[in-house]
Amino acid sequence: MAESVRAGANSVTANSYNTRARTLAGGGEDHPGPTQRTNKTTLNKPMSQAVRQWKNKVEVLQDRTDELEAENSFLKQQLEEQKEANNSTEVISRYRNVLRFVQKGYRMSKAFKKAHVSRNGIKHTAAIAEIYFADRTILDEFQGDYKLLDLAKLCESRIVGELASKIIEMKKKKELLPFKM
Repeated sequence: MAESVRAGANSVTANSYNTRARTLAGGGEDHPGPTQRTNKTTLNKPMSQAVRQWKNKVEVLQDRTDELEAENSFLKQQLEEQKEANNSTEVISRYRNVLRFVQKGYRMSKAFKKAHVSRNGIKHTAAIAEIYFADRTILDEFQGDYKLLDLAKLCESRIVGELASKIIEMKKKKELLPFKM
């Protein structure tokens, strides 16, 4: 008796497989095979559903493409707005803008984004602005054409002793950006 139950289960599986196989081949009861005659409405109905589905997919993909293009143009515009500093006055101006946002309570990363400047650009030239805010007379000593990074290194070398302690105090009071020396 157990054998007949197994045989019955196998026949059901075999029948469903055969039916599915016939359906996929186009010979099932619900789906006409290549030799069976059909009317045009039977063929057009599934085809029109497929076409509608593809049209919906195309619309969704086109919307997503438009969104990505808009985001791309926005990001390009932001990159163009990030200006490079060409001289010490621009360095000080950029530093001051970020400092204002930090003093208002923004975190450093958000302040850099709001001011449209890069963190590394400010950090590498911070010594120029720190000397400017702590003691402007030292910055006046540097005459001539210096590249900004060279000028920043010269300023870093001048930050010693009393000036260094003054800058550290100003950083604690949030009068300067809290970059480590």
